[in-house]
This record gives sequence, C-alpha cells and structure tokens, in this order.
Amino acid sequence: MTITALNCPASLSGGILTLEDGSTIDLGKIEELLTDVVNAPEPESNDAEHDALNDAQGAASQALSILAGGEHDAEVFPGATRAEIGSVRMQDIVGEYDVPDAIPEWRWVALEASFAHVHNGREGGVWEFVLNMANSFQDIPPKLLPVIDLARRSGWVYLVFHQGT
Repeated sequence: MTITALNCPASLSGGILTLEDGSTIDLGKIEELLTDVVNAPEPESNDAEHDALNDAQGAASQALSILAGGEHDAEVFPGATRAEIGSVRMQDIVGEYDVPDAIPEWRWVALEASFAHVHNGREGGVWEFVLNMANSFQDIPPKLLPVIDLARRSGWVYLVFHQGT
C-alpha cells in the first residue's frame, strides 16, 4: 500500500501508530527500513540509480529525524510543512495514458507549475510538477477543477502532480 499523505485521526502508543480505520503502522519497523536505506552502499551501476539512491537516502534521513522527535513542522518546501503539501497521481484523474505530453491536463499543469522534474535523462522518464496554490490559475481543465478546489479548501500551500513513479 502506498500512503501519500496521512490526513486522518490517528493515535500513537508504544511505537504503534493506529489509524482511524484500525490499521496499524509499527514505527520501529519503519525506522529499521529507513536506517537500511540511509546506510545502503553506493550502486555500481548508472547515474540514474545513484541519483535515485541519493534521493531516497535524503528522504529517509528526514523521516528518521521526525521519528526521533525532530521537527514535525519543519518546512519541506519554502513556506510549507509536509501537512501543507498535497499530492495527486495524474492517472487517478485522467485514466491511463502512454505519453504525458499528449494529455491536456498534463500540459496545463506543466504550464502553471512553479517547479518541474521531468524526463530525468531518459525517454518517458519522471513527470512531477508542483503548483504553488497562492497563484491564480486561468483556464483550469474541468477534470482538474475538483482537485484544485480540494487543495484550496484544505489550505495546501503546494500541490504535487506525479505519475506514481
């Protein structure tokens, strides 16, 4: 299961996080996994694997800091904590597709984005864009209107669009 945001009532007791639906997350197991990622040896292969490992190690280090009682309200983007950043997988809005450039919603997001992370050096690579919700947007595609509305009602500072990769 992929968790992109935890935005529901939960309780923490004895290192076990219990969510509203009764499911639990053992923070000790997560800490072990994160420590393994941080301490992973450098790959002997290409730059893309090296970059991916570096990204994962940075995220794991930050998560370990939070688990250790670090800054829960630390900014992860300028002016925004993790709780103020929403994310959405574009396939959940527009359905499956082969080429992001061919999707009108992707083209609109790319035009309006304050940050883009695309292609990552290979054909059909990563597509991630960040919208700054302080901006006013023109001609929002109808399929994106509910998402933009939700982001504004939720008080999100940024909204990340991605392909789930």
